[in-house]
Amino acid sequence: MVRLANGARMSVAHGAGASPGQKVEAVVRAHRVIVGPPGAGGANRFSGRVKSLSYLGGTCAYFIDADGLRFQAINTIDRTMFREGDAVSLTVSPEDCVLLDDAGRRIGA
Repeated sequence: MVRLANGARMSVAHGAGASPGQKVEAVVRAHRVIVGPPGAGGANRFSGRVKSLSYLGGTCAYFIDADGLRFQAINTIDRTMFREGDAVSLTVSPEDCVLLDDAGRRIGA
């Protein structure tokens, strides 16, 4: 379990080797962040608002502010489309979270 800068907690599957209280950076690939309607369920769910978006052929890149955390999500267009200013929920699987130490090296495997 990782405490984020805004006080929220995120569950990570690959954090073995991190020490309690150690400062880490949690990263997730944009195509692994799922954008859904407000209130959608799932592990590591965050509420946010679409700040901007960009259509990329069959996908859409969303830039989302979630209580001071910034996320980029790339989702296929067959999902529900959201617009700038829309409230959304974000879901990140614990298996998709990677932790980096203060030197930028991956923690765990």
